[in-house]
Amino acid sequence: MNIKKLLVLIALTLPSWLLAQNYADYKLYASYNFEQGTAEDNLSNTSMELKGARIVDDPVRGKVLSFDRVKSQYAVITPAPVIGDTLSLSFWYKRSSFDSDGAWKQIFEFYSSTNGSNIYLMPMYENTSSSAIVCDAKSFNEGVWETLYGSQIEKNNTWHHIALVVAGVSWNYYLDGKKVGSRKILSLISLLDLTHLYFGVNPDRSPYPSTGSID
Repeated sequence: MNIKKLLVLIALTLPSWLLAQNYADYKLYASYNFEQGTAEDNLSNTSMELKGARIVDDPVRGKVLSFDRVKSQYAVITPAPVIGDTLSLSFWYKRSSFDSDGAWKQIFEFYSSTNGSNIYLMPMYENTSSSAIVCDAKSFNEGVWETLYGSQIEKNNTWHHIALVVAGVSWNYYLDGKKVGSRKILSLISLLDLTHLYFGVNPDRSPYPSTGSID
């Protein structure tokens, strides 16, 4: 697997005995590579729009996607690359600055424009020593808020590999190749009706922009 790419891996159909397996069990659905200075994907019908976000040269990873919270820069993939209830989202991330006011706190966010449900990653969860992937299923059972905790993403200007793997109600969170969080989430992702995948900030929701880069 070429981990220089932003990978969205979808397993369209898996028997129950495969649900907890590794990346080899997933079908590559969308893959974004910035090396040509663009954000094109030829595998699916998704598209990435750069809303102020820029493709820049990084000394470690080559061309990467960069966004600045002061300018509210972001990128968005539509439609959200989600099919069914099995998903793996994998990418490299580098935070450029730590903002004590918490305004940097969201790296990515799956979002539903129909009901406001979302899934997002907070590098530091509410001033604790943990990071967290939050599932806020507003469309399910009058609202379900569940959190998948992991180790805090601490260092500025350091690349980290992040992966979220979902198989039905089983969620796993990986940081730098290690599983740092695992739990059962009550809501299936198909019930969230996710329409967008944002990086940097979601302009349709609370203003929590971040400054950093993804690859």
